[in-house]
Amino acid sequence: MMSTTASNRLLPVTFLLGLGLVLGCSGLTSAPEAPQQDTNPPDWQDTAARKAAKIEANRPKRAKVVTPAGPTEGPLTVSLPGQSTFTAAEVQCTSGFRRRCMLSSGRCVVAAVPTSDTAGCEVFFQGATRASYGPVHGGSSLSCTVNGAAASCRVSGE
Repeated sequence: MMSTTASNRLLPVTFLLGLGLVLGCSGLTSAPEAPQQDTNPPDWQDTAARKAAKIEANRPKRAKVVTPAGPTEGPLTVSLPGQSTFTAAEVQCTSGFRRRCMLSSGRCVVAAVPTSDTAGCEVFFQGATRASYGPVHGGSSLSCTVNGAAASCRVSGE
């Protein structure tokens, strides 16, 4: 049997104290974790650009008003009742448009005449003499009489 001495009794206590120090000191060797910072600044620190973006995002969207475009060209009906000396009607425009129709029973239709008043169109009656009337545009009808080189027309269907 072993004799118990003071040094034998202190050995387990010393061992436990040493083990505690070793374990306790191992936590001191690692660096402490830095607290994570919030990357979003508080509302009072918002920049002007962020404020503008928030305002734009919350603004109600306006509907775009689209006006349907009317036809850009249409037929021009030409009538010369009782005028048998003319054989054709020709429409000429400053835009370069030029089209002719042959009169049959004093009537003809010129297709695809520009409908814009700014196209600068005029109708010329051709036959034994030449007469003109203007301005004219597509989508209308003319009922004309000719006296010499001047034509007088009643316009309908505008």
